[in-house]
Amino acid sequence: SLVLEHFPDLNTFFERVSRVLKSQGDLYLSEIHPVRAQAGIMAHFKGTQDEEVHLTSHPHPEEHFLRAAGKQGFTLVNSWDVNGDEDLARIKPTWS
Repeated sequence: SLVLEHFPDLNTFFERVSRVLKSQGDLYLSEIHPVRAQAGIMAHFKGTQDEEVHLTSHPHPEEHFLRAAGKQGFTLVNSWDVNGDEDLARIKPTWS
C-alpha cells in the first residue's frame, strides 16, 4: 500500500515480490494514482512544527507498473480508480 512510488526501479520491486509470493498467489496493490504522481502530488506528511516532510518519491506512469509486473509473470486481473468526493475536497482542496 502506497509503497511503489518509493522505488526508483519497479523491476526490482516486482522481482523481489515474485521470489517471496507463493506460486499462483495474489498480489494486491494500492498506490497514488499515476496522474496525481505525474502532477507532483507525492508522499508527504506534517512533521514537528507543522513543516511538510517530503519523502523520496518517483512518479511512475501506469504502463511502467504493468510492464515491470509483466516481466515477472504477473497478470493484471482487476484494476479500479478510487476517487474522493466533495466532502474530501472540502477538507483539503488540493484533493479535488
